[in-house]
Amino acid sequence: MEESDYTYWRVRSASSQDTSHTDPLLLLKAHEESLEEHVCSQLRVSHLASDDRKLAIYLAGNLDEKGYLSISLEEACTNLGASRELAESAPAALQATEPTGVGTRDMRECLLLQIRKDPSACVGAYACVTEHLALLAQGKFKEIGNRLKLPEQQTVQIIAYIKTLNPWPGQAYPCFHHHPYVIPDAYIHKDELGFTIHMNTKYMPRISMNSEYTRFVKERQEEASFYLKDKFKSAG
Repeated sequence: MEESDYTYWRVRSASSQDTSHTDPLLLLKAHEESLEEHVCSQLRVSHLASDDRKLAIYLAGNLDEKGYLSISLEEACTNLGASRELAESAPAALQATEPTGVGTRDMRECLLLQIRKDPSACVGAYACVTEHLALLAQGKFKEIGNRLKLPEQQTVQIIAYIKTLNPWPGQAYPCFHHHPYVIPDAYIHKDELGFTIHMNTKYMPRISMNSEYTRFVKERQEEASFYLKDKFKSAG
């Protein structure tokens, strides 16, 4: 992740300056660009046909927190009424954006895309990820070298290179912006007789009286008892 991916207002420590004149707006954290926003900003300035761009942006909106595509191309085309021809060009456009590896289906595809786009990729890394990703995850490096028929030193170089790749490119960004839903206190329904208001009792707070106060109502003097009974009724 590059430093330019996020922007923050830098505010001096309160111990080194008089905070009485500090602009409160400087204390606000700047907007953090999400993965979807970052990818879409690249797609909007790309030389794509209108339909290609529309589908690619739709796919960008269906990236999970790792940066992997969470929707099938067939489903995306169906949802947008797009042609099958776009099912090839739009994903390619998405995978051409940064960070490298977004828009892929899984870890293997993500790593392979990064290797293909790296002109200085270590020789043998592509074959290692393609054929022996499970062994790589298990740390069986000697067996990988034997299967690829490579000398130990070259195998070590390949493993070291693969470790520099990012299997989850989307995690460098706040991928999702969760919009809180407002839970209503009441619902208004229209029927033949007019409008009816129904309270949303599911999320209403439950109020109870402390047992000590209940005992106090029963045992104490009349004035205090009357006061507590009145409060209890208003709470109900």
